[in-house]
Amino acid sequence: MPPRKEKTIEAHKETSMVNSKLYSDVFQANPAGQKILEEMSVLFENRISHVPGDSHETAFREGQRSVMLYIYKKCANAQEV
Repeated sequence: MPPRKEKTIEAHKETSMVNSKLYSDVFQANPAGQKILEEMSVLFENRISHVPGDSHETAFREGQRSVMLYIYKKCANAQEV
């Protein structure tokens, strides 16, 4: 198996095939998407990321939080267009 190429966020932004409106349609305009986003927010965002003495868990939680922030940013970008 060839080595996996890691994409940076910046590189992804330039090649993303999913536009911001789709994020908004799924997570803001759709009631089911709103419920899913609410649950994801409780599970992955609305908590303290730092875990004293456990840098791995802290990094893991920050990764989860960063996904939430990405979704919010994509939805906000759809509102600006």
